[in-house]
Amino acid sequence: MKTATPLVLGLALTLTLSVPATGTVIYDEARDGDLSDVAASPTALALGAGSNRIVGTAGVGLSDVDFFTLSLGAGLRLDGLFLDGYAGSNLSFIAVQPGDEWTEDVGGATAIDPANLLGWTHFGPGDVGNDILASLGSGAGASGFSPPLGSGVYTFLVQETAPVSIHYAFDFQVTPVPEPPLWALLGVGVVLLARRLRAAPR
Repeated sequence: MKTATPLVLGLALTLTLSVPATGTVIYDEARDGDLSDVAASPTALALGAGSNRIVGTAGVGLSDVDFFTLSLGAGLRLDGLFLDGYAGSNLSFIAVQPGDEWTEDVGGATAIDPANLLGWTHFGPGDVGNDILASLGSGAGASGFSPPLGSGVYTFLVQETAPVSIHYAFDFQVTPVPEPPLWALLGVGVVLLARRLRAAPR
């Protein structure tokens, strides 16, 4: 059987990753350079309201891991984490910790203590087009969370322990925290006023 040329393989990967997406690409390794391989200094990125896509590669037996820190400002929340594209393996690994650095090692279960993670999950070809945020929040042994994820600073690790290179595209879906309705604010005001009137000297 004839071996596929690098050009054919590259075209196949491009087609695999070319799923319909209209979101803003906040980082693309092909355009912006390699995401950080250093746990103590991840690539720092800010999320804005709407779609925030990160496109990268990782793997070849942990010779290329990706660390990035995402800042989610006040009044924003992370409602979804969609796998927009994937090529190169069966299952890969993504995990998140609070704060602006990764405090664990990389690799398998002996290198990463899930108790020190906010969440983790595996992802692969079957997850393309799906929201994996709830799966990330329910990783066994992690402190966990239920979506949405509130404002704050979070550091992510993307890795592939097999001796292959993976190509991935994540879409972080961010929405503004809904303002309380006017009637609710008025209700709070009435309650506070009533308390003041009751407490006033007679």
